Amino acid sequence: MHRSNAFKSSRFIKTAKGIVSRSFDDHRVDVLLPAQLKANTPVLVMHDGMNVFFSKFASNGHTWQIREAISAGTLLGDPLVIAVWGEGGTKKYNSRRINEFLCDDIFSKRPELWNTLNPLLAPETKDPRGNYFVDLVANQILPETLNEFGITQDAKRTAIAGCSVAGVASIYSLAKHPEIFGAALSFSSHWEFGGEALIDDLAAMLPRPGQHLIWSDTGTEGLDQKSMPLNPYFANALTARGFAEHQNFEAPTMWGTGHNEVYWSRRVDYAVNFWLRSLAEGDA
Repeated sequence: MHRSNAFKSSRFIKTAKGIVSRSFDDHRVDVLLPAQLKANTPVLVMHDGMNVFFSKFASNGHTWQIREAISAGTLLGDPLVIAVWGEGGTKKYNSRRINEFLCDDIFSKRPELWNTLNPLLAPETKDPRGNYFVDLVANQILPETLNEFGITQDAKRTAIAGCSVAGVASIYSLAKHPEIFGAALSFSSHWEFGGEALIDDLAAMLPRPGQHLIWSDTGTEGLDQKSMPLNPYFANALTARGFAEHQNFEAPTMWGTGHNEVYWSRRVDYAVNFWLRSLAEGDA
């Protein structure tokens, strides 16, 4: 039976060339299939899915250009990309975005950290939805997608990525599910929300170094200005935990860049290749 809204379907439906889509608990998921599916295909999960593939849905009309990077060969591999939207179907803006990207375990102990949030970003409530969303991705969206396309689940071959608060949430996802995610890639990490206290607690949650990769970058302009000095603080916290820079993590400052997809699309290959390169070296 044909459905007028493909994203309410219980099965994946082709929505664009090489892309199939589905709805999970009112979260649209777009999946970009690689040219050749294999059981050991790398898997990249990306937050804020409305900004990943389709400019007509993107918040500012500019996507992450990940499909274009793969086509151009600027990535070192051809991963399956899972773009997860926020709740609310095909809405461009999810007013509860902060709730779903909240580091619940930390904010439950430190509710005063809410005072560090830019008022312009404040959601309607302080409802903790971070752990729900992490588990939705890790325990439903990811395994069901891999099963659909015959990919064997392997943490080393699975990265989760996001920008701003979603970037910090990606690192939190790795901390919560190190058996699921082998790499967390955070663009313009919004450390302003939570500050040093959140960084200290998040670093303490991370698994022992050696099997996981972390990327956390920062721009220098606009919304990145207040988070910029905190990214080196996060790097120092990782070093104190035993993570080795350039081996287990990268924490670069992207000078002259800001806090939107125009800038992130220009540096997405650096972070993704940091992860893909480790896979290639492991197979060598």
